[in-house]
Amino acid sequence: MNVVVPVVTTLFCGICFAALSVSGNCRAAVLQNVRRLNGSVSWNRMRREIAAFGSYVAGLAVPLVLSLPAGILVADYVHTRIMPLHQVASAVGNLASGSGEATSDLKSLQTEHTRWMQQNTPATSEQIHSLQRSLWFGWPMLATSGVTLVFLFGWLIFGFSKVTVREYARGIRHRRDMYERLDLQTMMMAQPTP
Repeated sequence: MNVVVPVVTTLFCGICFAALSVSGNCRAAVLQNVRRLNGSVSWNRMRREIAAFGSYVAGLAVPLVLSLPAGILVADYVHTRIMPLHQVASAVGNLASGSGEATSDLKSLQTEHTRWMQQNTPATSEQIHSLQRSLWFGWPMLATSGVTLVFLFGWLIFGFSKVTVREYARGIRHRRDMYERLDLQTMMMAQPTP
């Protein structure tokens, strides 16, 4: 399987999500943070805000980057060792339909799978039929396990993302307060004493 395209696509979507997930209030606060109280732009503050946004994007990308290889490895293992993914999809569709045609479709799928296993694995005929029996009778448990894992990874990614967004907003507020104090101190020191 070509893993470069899904990885790049996922990272691109993650970065787009990061940019879009920043609320309008946060964007306005960031733009306010780069300006001093007198209205001039501070390039040091702008660098800090860009660095903070970079950390924010990295915080959103890390869970995706960590979970993506696990998903790719599982899909690749299933695709190369157990059953090609297009056969998995048609088998689940046939088993879920439960119609009379499904049995004949499963018979042809079983023949196709046997042929594929003989060509791609060193398994014996007995091992292939044993694997097929467990796949045909255990598919509800396997499908439930797969869906549960997908939801678990999604829940973990969402949880990490929520914490990252909260921390980014907290950092924006903290820097705003720090910049205001610094600007007020600078303005007070700049005033001549009577």
